[in-house]
Amino acid sequence: MPDAPAPEPRDVLVVSCDIVGHSSEQQHEKQLSRVTGINAVVAQTIMAPVPAIWASGGDGGHVIFPEADAAAAAEAALDLITRFLEWSTRDQVGLRITAHAGKVSQLVGADGRVQVVGDGINVAGWLLTRGGPSAVVVSDAFRRRLEPHGPWPGIQFHEPRMLRDKTKTDQQLWRMSVKGFDSSWYAPAQGDRARLRERRGWELMYYAKRILQVNKTDQEALEALARLRRLDLVYTTPGGEPEVNPFFEYLQPSMLREVVESAQLVERQYNEVICRLGDEGDTMFVILSGRVGVYKMRGRDGARPVEPHFSHQEGDVVGELAFALGRHRTADLVAMTPVVLLSFHYNDIAQRLKDKADDGDRAAALALATIQSFISRRVLEYLSQEVDFLVGPDGTGPLALPAESMADPLAGLSDHTELIELPDTLRQLTFDDVVRAAASPDRRHGIYLLARGDLSSRVVPDSMLSDVDFPILWADVPGFLVLPKQRFELRTDKVKVFRIEPGGIMALPRARREAFRRAVLRSVARSCFAYDAFISYTSHDATEAQLWAAELRSRGLRVFMDEPTSGAGFVQAVNDGLKHSLALVPMISSNVVIRDLADNWVAREVNARKTYFPNDPQIFPVVFGEARPHEIVSGFTPIKVGADRTAAIDKLVEKLAELRDGRLAPPHHDTEVSDVTLE
Repeated sequence: MPDAPAPEPRDVLVVSCDIVGHSSEQQHEKQLSRVTGINAVVAQTIMAPVPAIWASGGDGGHVIFPEADAAAAAEAALDLITRFLEWSTRDQVGLRITAHAGKVSQLVGADGRVQVVGDGINVAGWLLTRGGPSAVVVSDAFRRRLEPHGPWPGIQFHEPRMLRDKTKTDQQLWRMSVKGFDSSWYAPAQGDRARLRERRGWELMYYAKRILQVNKTDQEALEALARLRRLDLVYTTPGGEPEVNPFFEYLQPSMLREVVESAQLVERQYNEVICRLGDEGDTMFVILSGRVGVYKMRGRDGARPVEPHFSHQEGDVVGELAFALGRHRTADLVAMTPVVLLSFHYNDIAQRLKDKADDGDRAAALALATIQSFISRRVLEYLSQEVDFLVGPDGTGPLALPAESMADPLAGLSDHTELIELPDTLRQLTFDDVVRAAASPDRRHGIYLLARGDLSSRVVPDSMLSDVDFPILWADVPGFLVLPKQRFELRTDKVKVFRIEPGGIMALPRARREAFRRAVLRSVARSCFAYDAFISYTSHDATEAQLWAAELRSRGLRVFMDEPTSGAGFVQAVNDGLKHSLALVPMISSNVVIRDLADNWVAREVNARKTYFPNDPQIFPVVFGEARPHEIVSGFTPIKVGADRTAAIDKLVEKLAELRDGRLAPPHHDTEVSDVTLE
């Protein structure tokens, strides 16, 4: 029986054991039999006259021998080691056995049993991680503690090794042989090369990479990579279907070798962070083993949710969005199990494939197209959660997947998308610039979103667009939605644009397509128009027009109001204003009505506006006095100005707010219209 608890540290011997592979044993009866056997061996020791404490760990534990009688403690420790060896040999159980000498304190635990704490038990726990089923491993402290009480027949200490423990203290360890039981250092049953010969798929790639990191010309590893086939390199989709990894699907053996050689291995243990939301990142990862959780930060406290938003496993690609979009990391990536990842630069692979494709390599061209399609699909999946006209942040957008539906609307749309990177040499950006930079410049139509970078309107230089919200830059889908095309200045070196092509839009079911169109119209009101209001007036009403313009601007509205001059520049500015304003506000007074229509600029601007936007031109006539607006603009509800000018301005502001917020459809067309001749 153990001595009474003693808080002061005292010298002890610790014999430790652990069943190898116990937690992975599937048969409950076998687990029960092994644990029962270990406890039976230990029971003989703790019931003996020599004091001993059993700190059980389930499938093993530590037996602590206080050294009040050092010789007796040493003899009891060696006896226990011998009986552990006899039992493990007889029952064919792999058992780690270690021994150490150090200091511990004793205390009474919550269940009334004696517990031990201190450096002695800590080192003993670490020592178990250095043992194996083919060796008894002991510390030099244990060996020295036995020497004064020897000799011990049949006990031999062999092959000392110096290893560093968890506190970074060097510990000299010995393998100890007991009479009838030889001991050897534990070595893994297989090395990388043996595993390479047995494994397939992602595991083969892992061991090949480990070998190539030591010798990049290792012939066996290179030949193993050459044996890989596309069906060896699959991952499981969110729907549970196997799919070939697009980065490796069409790579020729030589290209696969280049990719693996240039990549880096990244290994993380359970719950370790791979990268954090907001980190800079220029690499992407293929998971070779394990599972990775994707955690998007939510809430003001930035706390990580308990469950990941997504998880990915062997063969899947993670971290590609930060690189593809040139942004900071969009989520935390955390190891949900021990994981191994292959880290590489997408641009390196894409450029190598492009060079080969330009030289006529059809396989390289196919591989490049497949990779680009995958990247576009992943970008679509991400931004669809961010913009209201796709799935939306709250999952209520027109392309959200209903609970009862099995068909994902994004699946068909993703085959008609492209992420377009603009040349670094551009300082100004037009619609045609983006079309020319696309992989398929012949497919010019589509809806274009800003995926990376900052732009300012060339119409209104202080009107900025940022990639934070993925704003729509242009909508050019004939028969569906066409808007005038703004021109921009680049405010960042790198700009990328994401295109959704008509083929995907028109393939949507009719109801979804119409809902999508309405949602896009609400969105373009915020990004595709440089002005909220274009004030059209005659020079005789300039003072009143300026008063209205000042009042609208004071309420945060963007106003275009021309200053009459001569020349082509003036006409172009007016045309730009008409095309890029959410609403036309003609000021209809007696000064306007009496002018001949052929020489009436207000009438010309109204007619030009209706030509640009035959669908909902959004004209809000402001009528003064007894002027008859139908002579200039008919079919639109006028805002009449009486004695209370402020009330009329309030009505106009309310209408403009409805346009800005998407409650009213913005002006649009079904086809593209060239500039109208105003002079």
